[in-house]
Amino acid sequence: SGSSTEQCFTLEESKRTLVASASSARPNSLAVVVFTLVVLGFTKCHGNSRLAVAIGVALLLAMMSGSSQALVTDSNIKDMANAVSSALTGLAQDGIRRDELQDLYDNAVASKNTLNATVVVDRITQQVRNLNEDLDIAARELVALVTAARRDHRSTGSGKLSNLSSSIYVDADSRLDNTKLPLSYNTTYLRDVSFYQSVIKIPDSVDRSASEVYDAVVYSAQIDSGLKRLQQRHNVRWTYFGSETGVYRIYPASEWERNFAGFSVDFDPRTRPWYIAASSGSEAVGIFLDCSSSMENRGRWSIAVEAVRQIINSLSRDDYFNVICARGPYYNAQSQEVNVVPKVLGCSTKGMVRATVSNRAQVLESLSAISPSGSSVNHTTALNTLLGLFPTATGEKRCENVLVFITDGLDTDANTYAGLCSDDEGGEYACGVIKLDIGTLVQAVKARRSNLNLRVVGIETGDQGSTLPGMIGCDNEGLYLQLLSTSNIRSQMTPYFSYLSRLSASGNDALSPTAPYVDASGLGRIISLARPVYDSSQPGSPLMGVIGVDAVLDDLENTLLDDQFGMSYAFLMDMEARALIHPRLRPSALLIGDPVYPHISDLEVYNGDPSSFNQLVLPAMLAQRTESFGPITGPRAQRRGSQQDGLIWKGNVMFTYHCSAVVGTQYAFAFMLTAHDIDQVTLSGSYGLNQPISYYHELGKYDASTRGLFSYTTVANGYSGIGIATDQSSFKLAACALCDPSAYLLSDLPNSSAIHSFFNSNGVDVPCASGGSYVPGVRYVVTLFSQHIPLYIVLCGKAAWGQHFPKQEKNQYQ
Repeated sequence: SGSSTEQCFTLEESKRTLVASASSARPNSLAVVVFTLVVLGFTKCHGNSRLAVAIGVALLLAMMSGSSQALVTDSNIKDMANAVSSALTGLAQDGIRRDELQDLYDNAVASKNTLNATVVVDRITQQVRNLNEDLDIAARELVALVTAARRDHRSTGSGKLSNLSSSIYVDADSRLDNTKLPLSYNTTYLRDVSFYQSVIKIPDSVDRSASEVYDAVVYSAQIDSGLKRLQQRHNVRWTYFGSETGVYRIYPASEWERNFAGFSVDFDPRTRPWYIAASSGSEAVGIFLDCSSSMENRGRWSIAVEAVRQIINSLSRDDYFNVICARGPYYNAQSQEVNVVPKVLGCSTKGMVRATVSNRAQVLESLSAISPSGSSVNHTTALNTLLGLFPTATGEKRCENVLVFITDGLDTDANTYAGLCSDDEGGEYACGVIKLDIGTLVQAVKARRSNLNLRVVGIETGDQGSTLPGMIGCDNEGLYLQLLSTSNIRSQMTPYFSYLSRLSASGNDALSPTAPYVDASGLGRIISLARPVYDSSQPGSPLMGVIGVDAVLDDLENTLLDDQFGMSYAFLMDMEARALIHPRLRPSALLIGDPVYPHISDLEVYNGDPSSFNQLVLPAMLAQRTESFGPITGPRAQRRGSQQDGLIWKGNVMFTYHCSAVVGTQYAFAFMLTAHDIDQVTLSGSYGLNQPISYYHELGKYDASTRGLFSYTTVANGYSGIGIATDQSSFKLAACALCDPSAYLLSDLPNSSAIHSFFNSNGVDVPCASGGSYVPGVRYVVTLFSQHIPLYIVLCGKAAWGQHFPKQEKNQYQ
């Protein structure tokens, strides 16, 4: 109550309240609640938690003894507080032995090293290059495999998938067990997988009895042996092929994710970022949506909305788009004027918007709130507004400009009138037909098509036999498409996506890397390298599908963040200056949705300082030059603690940017090294047999030959069945003590006996860059503290990288 009324108890008031609550010989629920609240209130107001705890403990003991009245005096409370304080201090000294630990650390052998920034930059450059080369080689081999499989396949017509052997077809939606595939948990994929063969996933909207689906399943099975070989490359994770029919083959095999009701989650490869990037390239898509009242009849509006949804959901964050809802004012049958106007649905009315997750969701939400109404009187105005949002073809062209014109094609709208007419009695009534001028719309597109380098698609919703959609598409050397229903609309729109892929394929043999995104199979943030595959046996070489290989960004992220110490760090960005890896970004392991990539300047510049970053460093990175800039003096950010603890900015720090180009990739990175991090202190020393033995904490996993070194038991009182050895201390490795932190799962580490042998052996540490397993210096830290303190100690390998320094070095190297 003291806290709730914003008043603080004095010591005397606390005593009186506690006396009242302790009037009975034995504590009851009310008494316990009252004295607990008083203790908490006293702690909040006076900031003396130690005294408050002492009061609470003493009174609880007093109530248990039935003599609380006699104990509650000022003098006794202070005596008890001092006693509890002394006991806690003694416990800290005897149990934790802080002074002894500090002495060991201060007297440890330490060496000073001067960091060579060039070595760090060269190592990271090679790591990024190796990642890109592995993906590039794997992708090109996979294209050759699919092309050969399709060339050698002879269609047998329709067939039943259920009649195919398990070596050709295993459905990822089925319950996989050892009778179908031998699955086992794999720490690289974080799930049960089988490297025996691939599995097939077919979208819910696809007809499984279709002959083209059957053919895609059969011929794609021929690439399994190649998939196994490609998977052995260090950086490659998932390898897969998504056909234009929707069939998706992925290796290694895994049971598909299920929702809360136990049904497999739907998945269509044709809508994934890797498929879109490879099959259609970067696009700027402007959608003209007829919102006039004629669209509300015969399900035309539902068809149009679903078509817009399919187009928008097929875009990646490398694409741009906008939508205009076209309709105009009219008079209704009651002779009332209804003023509706065209509306741009994107968050910008001045141009295209990037197809981020949030921008796509915002447009689709706006679309769901619209009902068709109004006339077509303003369709030409709406079309010209949309055409004005496209980037012009002058200068460097980065996107394919695509106009999608969606309409039922009717040139009149029921129950809409052009104006008012007078009757014989002096009254007025709605009259006049509002008729769409189709020729004007077609000419408006023709007039701008060349300047915008525009690709045009006319889509008719329903079957009205209208000419407008066909004229819009065909008269502008584009595509005409008719959608008859919302059923399986993605398959109905296959000509649209094939049209875009043909545009992208013209003279383009490049592999398409995606922006990093969150893997649908649970691997976190990944990048995919994808490439379209065309069926050269068919006229026009239609798109057959897209192959893809994935790499987990964790590996590269660990490499870059390994070089974070003190206030120095490395970061990676793409050629649009989007920060992909940076110590101020949320780590990949914590992401639950597609990430947002801020501009690198937002992370490196604080209140406009240092200005040289935008003036010198960023242009050099975008030009992929290898160059250094510094020394620069300005503010730098440093973590307060963990990722969640935020940052603290320190001003007037001297530092240098070391930038590097990664030739042949879309990435650039820089290493920011502060002046006081150049000289490092590393704990080091010999590991002779004179050191006490170090025991790894997984005592139960020691093999029989070494189990006899200690007295192991799982029945000790007070340890809840945990296996312990009361005659020894033990050590545990944090993830950062390993050269590959992403492999930090117990099943991925060597067995306890192997770890024991390494940490109790002599020899020179192998650096991580040379194939070592543990961060150099960690072994020395473990042996240094072994058995000196009877306590379970968690040590992090980062200690060897200057996070903590011996006492006599603090002032010089802090």
